[in-house]
Amino acid sequence: MFETVLIFAAGFLAASVLALMILPGVNARAGRLARRRLAAQFPISIDELTAQMDYVRAEGAIAVRKVERQLEKERAAHAQDRAGSGTVEAALRQQMMADASALASLRREHDASTQENVRLTAELDAMTEDRDARRIAIAGLETRLASLTAGSAAQENALLRKRITEVAERIAVLTGTEDAPAPPVEADTPDVPRKKASAG
Repeated sequence: MFETVLIFAAGFLAASVLALMILPGVNARAGRLARRRLAAQFPISIDELTAQMDYVRAEGAIAVRKVERQLEKERAAHAQDRAGSGTVEAALRQQMMADASALASLRREHDASTQENVRLTAELDAMTEDRDARRIAIAGLETRLASLTAGSAAQENALLRKRITEVAERIAVLTGTEDAPAPPVEADTPDVPRKKASAG
């Protein structure tokens, strides 16, 4: 009977120590899964929004620069052929007008791209605020989880101490120590009456 109690107490203590060793890993895994779940809720990342804005800006700048270079070439050709016939001059004027209309069209597209950039910037600001709010919520949840973990560890330690005290008292009763205090009778331990009977 004495050996059974000792084996049961040793097994319980070993299981408790093993649970305390595994608990930090489980906690870290739960935190990582929660962070991944929150990150998956964003439809597009901030880096992708920034890259898209840079791409739109670069496209507008390249298109405007192409038109400006074309205009410079046309003006140089017009200056060289100024002494030519009026037909060539008229054709050049028509070409310049077409280039001017293309430039106006590109400028309109550039303005539309600028408006798109403004919209994307507003979305980026909104997503940044949402991300900051989620980070604050995650930090609060992590703090709450840490406090709950600490409270659970303290409660488990108190229960272990109480159980060790009870086992020590029962061992003292079983070995026949006269000055040992009587073991407390718990309502949820059905083996206490059998131990008393075997001790008597």
